[in-house]
Amino acid sequence: MNYVELVFVSRMGMYSPEEIGIIDETSKDCRSVERSYGRSVKNQHARKKQPFVLGRYVSATGILMLDGIVAWTTVKGSMTKELFLEFLEQVVVRVSFMRLEHF
Repeated sequence: MNYVELVFVSRMGMYSPEEIGIIDETSKDCRSVERSYGRSVKNQHARKKQPFVLGRYVSATGILMLDGIVAWTTVKGSMTKELFLEFLEQVVVRVSFMRLEHF
């Protein structure tokens, strides 16, 4: 292990597995699915007719701990810095403290 890895492992060793959570965000664009490329006869463009559906953009963020997903939120549009900080302060911190009281 290099120095950075050793420092990381020593710092993470201070926490019990019940105290560690992983936060991840995903998003979904609900528009029609279409391919960017296709095959056609030489020197001709590939064409495919399909209706275009304008949809919504939805972002979901959750925290995963040992016993599963313990907190989550969804927002219409993109997850902004302000919304993420609000999620951390209002949901993740509260859930984390509630969980630690039981250990």
